[in-house]
Amino acid sequence: MHRSMAILIVLFAAALPAPVAQGAAETFQTDPWQYVPVQDGGRYKPLDTLARETLPGIVDGTSFAEPETGRMLGPTALYLALLLQREDWGPPADPHVSGGLNEVAAYFASHEPDKWDKALLLPVDRAEFRKALGMPDDQRRISPWELSKVEIRDPEDYEKTLFVNWVQRIHPDEKGKFTKLEKAAQELGGRLMAYHTLRTGREMRLIPMRGAGQGQQWFSAADLARWTFSDRMDPTGKLQEAQEHFRNAKAAYIADSPKAFNEASAALLAILQEEGPKLMENPDDYPSREIIGLEITSNRWRLFHYAWILTLIASVALVLSCMNERWKGLYITGVVILAVSLVVIVVGLGIRWVLKESPPVTNLYESVVFTALGTVAFGLVFGLWSGRRGIFAPACVMTTLILVLADLFPSVLDPTLRPLPPVLRSNTWLAIHVMTIMLGYAALAKALAIGNVTLGFYLVGSQQHDAIKAQSRFTYESLKAGVLLLLIGTFLGAGWADYSWGRFWGWDKKEVWALITLLGYLAILHARYTNWLGNRGMTAWSVSCFSLVLVTWYLINFLKGGLHNYGLSGGEAPYYVVGAIVLQLLFVAAAVIASYIRQPVDEEGRSDHRRSARP
Repeated sequence: MHRSMAILIVLFAAALPAPVAQGAAETFQTDPWQYVPVQDGGRYKPLDTLARETLPGIVDGTSFAEPETGRMLGPTALYLALLLQREDWGPPADPHVSGGLNEVAAYFASHEPDKWDKALLLPVDRAEFRKALGMPDDQRRISPWELSKVEIRDPEDYEKTLFVNWVQRIHPDEKGKFTKLEKAAQELGGRLMAYHTLRTGREMRLIPMRGAGQGQQWFSAADLARWTFSDRMDPTGKLQEAQEHFRNAKAAYIADSPKAFNEASAALLAILQEEGPKLMENPDDYPSREIIGLEITSNRWRLFHYAWILTLIASVALVLSCMNERWKGLYITGVVILAVSLVVIVVGLGIRWVLKESPPVTNLYESVVFTALGTVAFGLVFGLWSGRRGIFAPACVMTTLILVLADLFPSVLDPTLRPLPPVLRSNTWLAIHVMTIMLGYAALAKALAIGNVTLGFYLVGSQQHDAIKAQSRFTYESLKAGVLLLLIGTFLGAGWADYSWGRFWGWDKKEVWALITLLGYLAILHARYTNWLGNRGMTAWSVSCFSLVLVTWYLINFLKGGLHNYGLSGGEAPYYVVGAIVLQLLFVAAAVIASYIRQPVDEEGRSDHRRSARP
């Protein structure tokens, strides 16, 4: 299935503009390096992706100004500048100091810093931490070289010590927590380590070892610079030829010779493209130019970013059209833009499916985006079915909110493509179980959106009874669709558990809370069907019950233990989610109390839904 999808998406990518070179012949041509396949994080990716994933952990972005010329460098150009302009990569890592900041301190203690070592690269956000490091008030970044030399006063014994030594001694308190200063220190220490790892050339692995299989390490840039390849390792001599071209490219970059760099780069990249597949145990495992090009296209276009911009525009158009029934053109425009955003989300998820060769629902980020897809789809289906503008607008606003969270909070929702853990390497079970659950969440999110609008009417004492009645009916329909999907997904999950772990049910924390969520919504449907709840009660409980979804989906991952924690791709900000739940419940309480004061008994809608639900 994913092969046919790959053909369609590659055709789409081929229609996009080709990359443009950075300049004329006498400038450094770094764009071709974007397409170099590298091995990192357990998978094969273009250098463009490696640069975009690495640089935010150093400079908190993917571009930076060259220290001497002030010229802004993009991801690949910046990555190569940091990599190639370091004259001495030093000897292979000492196992006694490798893997920590001791190695960084040892390097700076024995080498003269270059322009990048002295550049103000590493951001220091917290004012009290800048003060502890002795930084000027107006300086918000520190150079790697300065950070390796700076001393900080140890909070425990008040003695001054090197920052690189102190940060390695940080340990949590009795409750397993760190202070804000300690967290900031660990983050800055991680940035310094990432900077050093990049500049030593050990991170960029770009040539497979002969007979390399999945998961076997490739030769790094540092290997090309230092190693002497034997005839057994390099019977054709191609590795030595590539090594010579790489050394020439590095020397030309340091000597500021664009022409020599471009010639050496072209020769090196040609060898890598020709010999890469031959060096693999299975030549088909080497990433094709189409897949590499597709991933670079995805990096550039940031489809989910544009998707929330489209849904935001559609939201504004649809909300305005709800205020005036005569603005039909604005309504049609909003629906069309919403449909376009649906296509954009589908294409974005399809690209991730092709690149991972698995359904794009394997981590929290992907599940959130897939839920946004389902919310758009349900919004369009219910909106077109009913013909009511008030159904489109809430779904559109909810989709915008979901996509904004996915796009703007990478520390919580990490978009990085990663290899699947073993338990998820069953594409059939993964697709049918997780996608069914996420579609159920999407239907419930749509009920949440419509329900909040209805509660707003109750809060302000609106007399639009027909609108309230219609919205309550579609809230009820959304709940039924969501509960049905959750029920099916739960049974499918039990089947997958039996397939993977040899038991249908094991009282794992995620399983327990999934059951609680399902029973909570079933209770609402039962109470509504038996006339225990009217429109007001059903709406209030349906909105409140989404808190159970958030606990099951996200918060439960922060409890220790459990078999489902592989789905968490971030790890921070649980308190923000708890805060959102509290605010939502306060809004529900305010709306219900205000409505109850005006109308103590809610009889509206208690009987007509049963007659309409029966054949």
